[in-house]
Amino acid sequence: MIAEMRKLYLVGHNSRKAKILKALYRSKFVEIVDTRDIEDTALCDISVNAENIGEKIGKVSGAINFINSEKKEGLKLVKQTAKSENKFVYKPIKVKISEKTATLKFDEFESYAKKESELFEVCDSLEKINSRYSEIAGQKTKLSTLKSQVEIFSKMPVKPSLFGETDFTLSFFGYFPAQKRAQVEEALNASELAFSYEIFEGEKYLPIALVCFKEDVEKLTAVLQPFEFNRSTLDFEMTPENKLAAINGEMENLNLEKRELLGESLAHEVYLKDLKIMFDFYLVEQAKIEAEGKFKNTDSVFVLEAFYPEMEEEKLKQILDIVCDEIVYDLRDPDDDEEVPTLVVNNKLIKPFESVTDMYSPPSYRGDFDPNPLMSFFYFLFFGMMIADAGYGLLFAIGGFILLKVTKPVPGKGKLILIVTLGGISTFIWGFLFGGWFGIDLELLGINSPFLEKLISLNWFQPLSEPLLMLALSLGLGVVQIIAGLICNAYNLFRKAIKIAKKNKQKRDEYIVEAFAASISWLFIFLGIGFVALELLLKVSGTLYVGVAFIVIGALTILICQAIKKKSALGLLTGVAKFYDGVNYISDILSYARLFGLGLAGGVVAMVVNMLCSVLISMIGIVWLGAIISIPILIVGHAFNLFISGLGAYVHDARLQFIEFYGKFYEGGGRFFKPLGSNTKYTYIDM
Repeated sequence: MIAEMRKLYLVGHNSRKAKILKALYRSKFVEIVDTRDIEDTALCDISVNAENIGEKIGKVSGAINFINSEKKEGLKLVKQTAKSENKFVYKPIKVKISEKTATLKFDEFESYAKKESELFEVCDSLEKINSRYSEIAGQKTKLSTLKSQVEIFSKMPVKPSLFGETDFTLSFFGYFPAQKRAQVEEALNASELAFSYEIFEGEKYLPIALVCFKEDVEKLTAVLQPFEFNRSTLDFEMTPENKLAAINGEMENLNLEKRELLGESLAHEVYLKDLKIMFDFYLVEQAKIEAEGKFKNTDSVFVLEAFYPEMEEEKLKQILDIVCDEIVYDLRDPDDDEEVPTLVVNNKLIKPFESVTDMYSPPSYRGDFDPNPLMSFFYFLFFGMMIADAGYGLLFAIGGFILLKVTKPVPGKGKLILIVTLGGISTFIWGFLFGGWFGIDLELLGINSPFLEKLISLNWFQPLSEPLLMLALSLGLGVVQIIAGLICNAYNLFRKAIKIAKKNKQKRDEYIVEAFAASISWLFIFLGIGFVALELLLKVSGTLYVGVAFIVIGALTILICQAIKKKSALGLLTGVAKFYDGVNYISDILSYARLFGLGLAGGVVAMVVNMLCSVLISMIGIVWLGAIISIPILIVGHAFNLFISGLGAYVHDARLQFIEFYGKFYEGGGRFFKPLGSNTKYTYIDM
């Protein structure tokens, strides 16, 4: 159900802000909103505090991300050095799946403020390491660039520092593409300038050293220019070969330093859990600061407004009466023009399916009722029908149950696992009715067993043997859900009419007319079609005329309602166009054929995997050898089918709810109720 929301208006002394915020945050059921404009009040300037807490969040978040990235680098380096003599040793701290989200008591969580100094030292240490990483990366880039230049001259036995000028001559060196050697030699030999040159060996490029008179430098360079000659600016006191060795040594030293820094950073992994809790602590503090920014203030007092669920009103009164004496508060219903957040409250069976609705849109507080109880029933029903294999259902249910026991998700988490677990139960039920057991036809096993005989006798029908019956069942269930959607729409419109009856009679009448026009009229038509089908298909006498009567009543209802809307008899003519909605309903019903298609597809794939293994065993001839070879195929084939079938059921089931069901009555567009301090990422605070 959608919880009724109430509004808290509170005036308190400025000195009690922190205490009141802490009490409201601890309650976990109060959402602070912007306070309306009040004369002689102003918003509190929270910019400094907001900036300060933002910096702290960034600092801790950076440390968390850095440690996580270093863990990946550490594991990567362990693999790379596994066969080398100088192995990198790193064993990540193991965290149980159930401990991925830390569960803390409120007081324990609040005590993390005392760890700020210690954890900031950790953050500073990691920042220094990260900063040094950046410096190393810059140095390596420079060395890499220099290395690529020096490598060209690796075969030149002359120190670059020896090149220079005398009173009359200049010596210099450079390089050109190796494929142009013949052209360069031809051009130089043909030149009338006085100079000397030597070309050295190389791969892609060839080094060349030249000596000439100073006045001929530009002319000589012009001779070489057409052949992509590049004059070098290198200048160091060793041969290029020795320089390369020195560069490689520097690169190796930088790599060793980086490896040592990696070990240092990984030593901080022990602080990762505390850093995550500290991050959430700051998120809560940030929420408090943002909440304070919504207050209206004078020099001595502040005013706040907040939403809370009506069912928590007594608890809220107790909290406010205890927290301090310097407050005055009032509890009342929200105004009609206020945007009220939506809080959906359901039992443990329905709760997981709320995530399906949330993917679509949360319910509108005033426009919707909670669709989850009804939707969850259909989702549960259709999920199993789309897979329809009892063996797969057992795997889903047992696997989901084990996963829940292992992960132990905190409240509000693990909804997908619960949906799959419940979907496994539905799959088992449908598979039992359809006789689906990992794609095996139990009747063909040839095993004389009273248990198997009883199991087979309980089968309703086999979809692969009777596909038309399966299709009829799928479409029939589609009709049921569409009718349920029409009933929901009528109920929602009547509910709105009752709520607004005293305030706006015209709007009330519009809701009632719309309920008859859009829902009740079509319910009559569907009911009439059902009676007609009873006589035509099942030969139930007398139902034909009853069915026609209902269809006529439904059609007349559409025409009359349209005339009422138009306030004219001409509305009867426009009402005829409304009969086109019947085409949309037919299209919607046909969409439920996906229940038939997916239900058969999974069974066919399972059967093909079994047949493939059976044929393989027959071809090999040796049963035990064939079985050994077939087992991996059997496991991979069924695992793939299980995954694809489960994914298809989850997605297509959601689509049926979103389009065919919710499309009939659901508005959506609501805003989630977000209590103060509920935005933690790594921590669950157990009050």
